[in-house]
Amino acid sequence: MARLVTSSVLAALLAVAPVGFNGVIAPKSAQAQEMLRIAAVVNDDIISVYDVLQRTDFQIIIGMGQQVSDEARSRLFRLMLRQMIDERLMLQEIKRRGISVQDEEVKGYLTALEEANNRPKGSLLKDVETAGLSPDTLMEQIRARLGWEILNRQRVRVTRPISDDEIDQVVAEAKASQGQQEYLAADIFISFDSAGGEAGATRLVEEITRQLNGGQRFSAVAQQYSNSASATTGGDLGWVRTGQIDPVLLSALEAMQPGQVSPPVRTVSGLHMLLLREKRTATTSLTRDEARARLLNERIEAESRRALRDVRQAATIDIRL
Repeated sequence: MARLVTSSVLAALLAVAPVGFNGVIAPKSAQAQEMLRIAAVVNDDIISVYDVLQRTDFQIIIGMGQQVSDEARSRLFRLMLRQMIDERLMLQEIKRRGISVQDEEVKGYLTALEEANNRPKGSLLKDVETAGLSPDTLMEQIRARLGWEILNRQRVRVTRPISDDEIDQVVAEAKASQGQQEYLAADIFISFDSAGGEAGATRLVEEITRQLNGGQRFSAVAQQYSNSASATTGGDLGWVRTGQIDPVLLSALEAMQPGQVSPPVRTVSGLHMLLLREKRTATTSLTRDEARARLLNERIEAESRRALRDVRQAATIDIRL
């Protein structure tokens, strides 16, 4: 039965690879053997302890600063292992379906990630290399996210095409809701499936809260952690109102003031953290193109969750730590 790293074993693993902008100490002899141990096997794809340490250190560089406690690093290691398992499943399915992510798309996402973190263009890869980390750990994450979105967009267009009647209904609902409050919001979604259950999702939300409280931008954290399709745009939901969002999330937005981030909001499938940017009284209707885009995004979101759940259930995942 798969199990995650115990605190004593993990402490020993982390001790052999100190983090910081001064670089990760290159593994030697016994240290090398320990770090190259198999952390997990995803179907036939191996994730080593070293792979997970690389991702952990990358997350610390981009989101947490140079100094973190051993406890925080241990906690992040567990979260990154689970995230990497999902990414390997995505990459395997992307490859099986013949999906390719162009280099220009990866560069564009990387630029957006730097902007979200108030970094100069090109600085992120430079800092990764200066810290002694491989750029591959970042590129793999980006390719998994982008390729997965492409795949699910294609699936939705083939299996759930949007009809004119559906567009008409959305346009009519928007017209009927004029005069109601609408909210410009962003969302970080942590699914119970991806986090290994509600307890795992709660731990990840706690980590996210620490990063937000430490001054990290909401959009940057969403790009790194959110399981929503909106992660590629920093969690942006656009303007939402009644009928366009889960009632539980709408209730949370109604109680917030612009600039606030909500405490975790539980839905059937996971935990949400919402950022309310602005609110206003709705005075405009949707165009048909806007209605079509909204329906498409909703279906891609649902398909992404379903597809990841399916590949996870069909996979052979062996966590060996």
